[in-house]
Amino acid sequence: MRKLFYSVSSLHTPHTGVVLNKMLSDQKKGVEVVMAYCHRALPSCFDNVHGNMGICKVCMHMHRKIVRNYLPDIQTIPISAEQFSPSKTDFSYDDIFDLKKITYRDVNIGLSLLSYYVTITRKPSGKVTPKHRAYFDQILSALCSFVDYAYQLVDEVRPDVISIYNGRLYENRLFYEIAKVRGIQFESLEVCWRINEPAYRIEFEGDLPLDIHQLTRMCHDIWNNSKRSEEEKIKIGSSFYINRRTGKPTNDFIYIGQQVKDKLPEAFNEKERNIVIYNSSEDEIVSLGGDWDEGNLFETQLEAIRFVTDHLPENSHVYLRIHPNLKGLQASYHTDLYQLQSDRLTVIPPDSPISSYALMDMADKVLVMGSTMGAESCFWGKPVVNLHKSEYYYLNVGYNPQTREELVKMLGEDLTPKPKDGALKYGYYYMATDERIQSDDAVPFNWFTVSFLGKKIPGCVEYLKLFGSSALFKAVYSRFADHCTRFFKNTVSFPG
Repeated sequence: MRKLFYSVSSLHTPHTGVVLNKMLSDQKKGVEVVMAYCHRALPSCFDNVHGNMGICKVCMHMHRKIVRNYLPDIQTIPISAEQFSPSKTDFSYDDIFDLKKITYRDVNIGLSLLSYYVTITRKPSGKVTPKHRAYFDQILSALCSFVDYAYQLVDEVRPDVISIYNGRLYENRLFYEIAKVRGIQFESLEVCWRINEPAYRIEFEGDLPLDIHQLTRMCHDIWNNSKRSEEEKIKIGSSFYINRRTGKPTNDFIYIGQQVKDKLPEAFNEKERNIVIYNSSEDEIVSLGGDWDEGNLFETQLEAIRFVTDHLPENSHVYLRIHPNLKGLQASYHTDLYQLQSDRLTVIPPDSPISSYALMDMADKVLVMGSTMGAESCFWGKPVVNLHKSEYYYLNVGYNPQTREELVKMLGEDLTPKPKDGALKYGYYYMATDERIQSDDAVPFNWFTVSFLGKKIPGCVEYLKLFGSSALFKAVYSRFADHCTRFFKNTVSFPG
């Protein structure tokens, strides 16, 4: 078996270490490994948003050191834009959201660029200004040239598998798309994070990590193939929901620290039909593409909330709990929510002390748009209606209306809560990390803290060293990155 890996940035930690770890692990198992890596293939990347030449030089130098120190007998291919042929292509887009429709040779370069831009700015839409257009055109043109080169590379290497880290951003998603076009097996690598615990490598075969159908299969497979007893699995799956409700670590940040237990809105009326909507961070899902976009009844969360408010049955009230992750965000998809006007709607800001769980407990039904509160509400015995695709959409934790008419009917009906089985599998997936992590340690990639010259230096990694010291590299590079524009020019003007 021959496997082609692509590494984006040697400075992206622990991501590069995860790829390196997997390459060496596969080599030990007899896999023929080929590593391609960025040698300024694109004008910028997530670790170098402004395309500073100094940062690129450091990245290229460290990539060469990694190859020399860890991969002496592996075929390596540095990829530089100097190897590309010009592929300037003009694309039409007036809103930032329109980027997700831009494809080149069956590769959705626009979606991955949108994901990159939104990750940095948290602005999933907006009018394209001249400054935006200059930036997007520069990256899109470079991506077209890279796609041409990558097709040629894949055809020459003829890998059985293509492997990258994550694959959501424009830096490397093109290899995922080309694998699909060429019918080549694909593998995405990720880090399994747990708060205050070591990170481990996990692997996704066939699709990107957040593909809904893949997550659904994994939830079922991990549960069904586990050697644990049914009682143990239920206990572990339940702990996901108990921990989240009590403010203990699971797979995400703890969002209830500022909320007051059992606190409800002052005018809350138990005699009404109370519907609670939990929204989510629209910027986190707008650029995922694929099944996340298909079959949704509404293009935006604002549109969905307006529709629900306009079609409430008699004696009903809606409480919109804005996701705590939106605190302080000035994006229009957040701020526009406060302009909604209705006597039967109460908007609860992200920093409100009102308890999300008290609202859930008192709700007749819960409506969600991707929020984990959908699965949580199912676990705690509430009927759930999905207004948008989510990770648990196909796990039967809630009702999935296929038309707006069906949604209106559900708003007026007394819905029966779905069984907890799907919610338990979803919780088990996130809590039983030992069922899906890869524990081989060919190269350690976890961050660690080192004391250096009387100071603690966090974020060190084993594979990035200067004069044999991870701490020295971290200390020197951090200082260099802060001042590199004084000595090296930026080549990209990012429209923040």
